[in-house]
Amino acid sequence: MESPRTKNAFHNAHLVERGVLWALLVMLLGIAALATLQLFADIVQVIASRDGWQVISPDELFFVFEALFLVLIALELLETIVLYLKERVFHVGGIILVAITAIA
Repeated sequence: MESPRTKNAFHNAHLVERGVLWALLVMLLGIAALATLQLFADIVQVIASRDGWQVISPDELFFVFEALFLVLIALELLETIVLYLKERVFHVGGIILVAITAIA
């Protein structure tokens, strides 16, 4: 049987865990919003630097896709944190998806 001190310690640990997760969620939301704005600015810059109907160079295309994948990784991490806050269980599929996207 658990003592009241043990129950209180577990409760406090859970509150700290939730607080840290909420802080991470808020920071990640800010990062995702800023990354999306930066992606938009990068796309506008690539389009504006075109002379007529020139084809986008592989370097420019890689630059845009890199920014796009960064936003996708941030969104997947957000979803993972939200699901953990709701269910208190990490979904391995979401974490693997983030890892595969990061590798790509």
